[in-house]
Amino acid sequence: PVINDRFIYWQHGNQKALRHGNMKWIDLGGKNKQAVYDVSPDIDKPEQNILLKDQALLTKKYARKWNEWRKKADFVRTKQPSENEETRKPRVLVLGDSISIGFMSSLKAMRDDEWEIHHNPGNARYTQYGLSKLDNWLGEDRWDVIHFNWGLHDLCYRHPESEIQGKRDKRKGVLTTNLDDYEFQLEQIVKKLRRSRARLIWASTTPVPENEPGRYAGSEILYNERAKKIMNKYSISINDLHAATNHRFHELTRAPGDVHFTPKGSELLAEFVVKAIEQKLLEK
Repeated sequence: PVINDRFIYWQHGNQKALRHGNMKWIDLGGKNKQAVYDVSPDIDKPEQNILLKDQALLTKKYARKWNEWRKKADFVRTKQPSENEETRKPRVLVLGDSISIGFMSSLKAMRDDEWEIHHNPGNARYTQYGLSKLDNWLGEDRWDVIHFNWGLHDLCYRHPESEIQGKRDKRKGVLTTNLDDYEFQLEQIVKKLRRSRARLIWASTTPVPENEPGRYAGSEILYNERAKKIMNKYSISINDLHAATNHRFHELTRAPGDVHFTPKGSELLAEFVVKAIEQKLLEK
């Protein structure tokens, strides 16, 4: 086949890219962070030659193409022929949203030499979405530990006309997942995860600050209570990241009203996650 007719796809965390001939689409994780470049084979022509003309049309076209590919793609780890049960590293799968994406680099820096660590492609979003993608994320591989969380997307209110990132709007928007549906869907996720025979760790949903545009402060406590009920039912360990960070969240958040952590905050989360995984790996 002619190389210019082929599509090449790439993803790392919530960053995405697509190559089609001399065209390269990138998405750094947001509606206004997409762009299409002309990557000419001419070494004297720099890649910074962004295609300002028809940007809206091109980004929409390639974003749709990338999403079509992702829906069909399998998330399956490729095993190495030389691996055996005695020498392989413990395999750890982290399932979560932008909070876990944020601490992944610190987690890998701490234990990447000892564990094989993966995160679900992109953002796990809300429970219904996670349930629909879970089989692909688990793949056919055997995981030793799965550290998982859903919550922040479920308790978020969104409005299609909102101009805030993620269409957040807790005054006029619609709640993504009510408490009863959250409990039901999370339990279905747990049932699927249990069939993987991995050792499971639930991470409680981290704090929601005052003035967050799409979420009510304290609502995460109600969702954490429902999650705790399920985890106790199935004897699943709880890594209480909410309790670990709530008392000093104002020091760890990126900005007032932001649910996301600073690099220091993400590093602290990674430390709590490492301890929980280490303890779980010691269990027989």
